[in-house]
Amino acid sequence: MNWTKIEGTFTANGDELFITLGNFSKNSDVTTIVTDYYHLSSQYSYYLFDDVSVVESDLAAVAGPDTWVETGKTVQVGRVGDTTAEALDCKWYHRGSLIDSGAIISVPANATVGATDTYIVVQTVCGLAKNDTVLVRTVPLGIQEWDMKHAITIFPNPAHGSIHIQSISYLQSARAFDLSGRVVVQQPALKGNSTSLDLPPGVYIVEVQTTDGATERQRVMVE
Repeated sequence: MNWTKIEGTFTANGDELFITLGNFSKNSDVTTIVTDYYHLSSQYSYYLFDDVSVVESDLAAVAGPDTWVETGKTVQVGRVGDTTAEALDCKWYHRGSLIDSGAIISVPANATVGATDTYIVVQTVCGLAKNDTVLVRTVPLGIQEWDMKHAITIFPNPAHGSIHIQSISYLQSARAFDLSGRVVVQQPALKGNSTSLDLPPGVYIVEVQTTDGATERQRVMVE
């Protein structure tokens, strides 16, 4: 009870080693409590620090990579594994409604298998608000036995110049072969969950690999 959030900005020179936290006001400016301790009236103040976090003022909001959750279960999103960000002021929204707060939250699977839910985090640091979005797809129990075409999407088919690729995992590489087996387009060392391939008219085999080892190959036509 009675916690007060205090925040501010400091421009570093680059040679600082410590930040000292304390109350440097005059005694007359400090809120005190009057108590009768052993029948002697005295004044004192007692302050505690909790959840101290030092971050860059323009720190980007992070909702985490797009992910999946098995039906009936929950999954964590946000700054998972980042213990330095626990005190960040983050508000989470789903379908326009505020659902939770914190740098990391747990979200449930959708009631419909195959449904994709969008969660938005709004992070505020010293009055500067930033946001990020994460997609969570609900999959059946036993994802290792589930057809990976549900986890990696290659569209449209047929296409008109560009093939778009989306995955619930981080992409590692994407390439397109013509029907003779020749590599026409190749994108190694990808980052993120989506990419595009620009292809001339023809029929191709598009191969996509993710960082968690999943591979999808699909025959596509470009008109």
